[in-house]
Amino acid sequence: MKMRRVIILLALILGAAVLAIWLAPRDPARARLEDYKRELIAKGEKLGKENWLPPPGRGSNGAPLLLRTLEEFSMRRMVSISPFALITTNRAEVMWREDFEEAKHEKPPMDVWGSIEEEFRTNRAAYSNIWISLHAEHLDFAFDYLSGRYPYSTNSSGILLGGVVPSALMSQIVMPLSSQALLRLHQNRPDEAFDELTALMELAQKTCNDPNFVNIKSRPKVIDNLFETTWQCLQYPNLDEARLRQLQTAWEGMDMLGAVNPAFALNRAFIEDRYKLERRNLSLWHKPARELCKTLAGLVTDFKSTTRTLRHNALEARLSFGKEAVEYTNAQALVEAARSLCRDHAAAMLINNLATPTRLEATTRLDATGALEGAATGETQRQMAIAAIALARYHLQKGRYPTNLAELQPAFLKAPPLDFMDGKPLRYKAGNDGLFLLYSVGLDGVDDGGKGWPKNGKKNLAPSLWDGFHDMVWPQPATDTDMAARKAAVQEARTHAQAH
Repeated sequence: MKMRRVIILLALILGAAVLAIWLAPRDPARARLEDYKRELIAKGEKLGKENWLPPPGRGSNGAPLLLRTLEEFSMRRMVSISPFALITTNRAEVMWREDFEEAKHEKPPMDVWGSIEEEFRTNRAAYSNIWISLHAEHLDFAFDYLSGRYPYSTNSSGILLGGVVPSALMSQIVMPLSSQALLRLHQNRPDEAFDELTALMELAQKTCNDPNFVNIKSRPKVIDNLFETTWQCLQYPNLDEARLRQLQTAWEGMDMLGAVNPAFALNRAFIEDRYKLERRNLSLWHKPARELCKTLAGLVTDFKSTTRTLRHNALEARLSFGKEAVEYTNAQALVEAARSLCRDHAAAMLINNLATPTRLEATTRLDATGALEGAATGETQRQMAIAAIALARYHLQKGRYPTNLAELQPAFLKAPPLDFMDGKPLRYKAGNDGLFLLYSVGLDGVDDGGKGWPKNGKKNLAPSLWDGFHDMVWPQPATDTDMAARKAAVQEARTHAQAH
């Protein structure tokens, strides 16, 4: 009899709850969010993730082997050198010409080139696996966007190094690959150096089509390295037309922007999925049968505590619609910004407008500007590399550089190289010294006449590429005088450090 009363009581409570939900007025925040989504659909927006996920690839998939190899590389201490160091304004060090004598006087002494060669011999199997992966028909990482998991990871959790995505991991492998290219140039083996450069280009290109939002932010590390290694290879003497044309074709075939809009659209779609999952976990009706029975039993044994928990979960679910609306509105603004970036080719103004505090929340601004800056910089680097290679081909045939970039068409360039920062052609000047000045106005959108030293005035001995610069300049090789001054500055800094 007692059990019968308990069952009747639970049934009444359950019926009352269902009736209350059915009679409850429509939540205003939820109504606004649903109305907003309907407006976007009416304007032609495709909101579902199925519209933006890449189609499954066909044929052999190199991703499983590549990810396992990258995990192995990430757990090793790799010997590598940076492929780029600015020595003075618009002049960079040709790294493969250096013997790194100062490293031989360190304690313990280090033979830089010998160490890189030994590393290659030790890890020959891993390098071979990378080549096999890159020559597969496609790379499908099968990334689960909600859980952040890669099923091909060797970790038992299935999460690749704490959820790090392929491009972030690849930034750890491009340095050894570029170091191998520089080593081969140092050894006067240009064919092998260009093979390593080709591997870098395959690595970059085969991840450019993955619309993973975090990939978009981390990919610039790979593109920077590819750009810098290309610059180093172009300093090698006696490059022939076939080699240069092949390199230019490879850069022309790279798509830096194809995944940008899908990445932001997917980011928007997964906001909805994430909040749906959160509300499902808070809902009483979506709990497993055992948990549901336990909660209903709790209404009898500990009514006060159980109802407090249910009220809290119900409140959290209601508040989540307001939070989702804010995130969704911000995400839509970023989708429109990404679309504008790809359409208008004027990144500097767009990014500077997004960076204003009134447009987006701080975290969203940081993510957005980082992703868009990376895409814009990568496309500008692509255009600069294509123009520089075309200039090298022109010089090889005519023994001089053109007076303007228009002379490169149509024999060496299909179209004028574009400065993606302001939508105008890249700036170019032929010098009287047999050199040239090729530059972009940079992320601030201001033409400083090709001044490429850091704006912040830092006197770093080797500033990183583009970081805090006026304009983005294709540098010329440093002269012997530049290098002597640099070595004197390094020795002075070392002496000063030892004295203090």
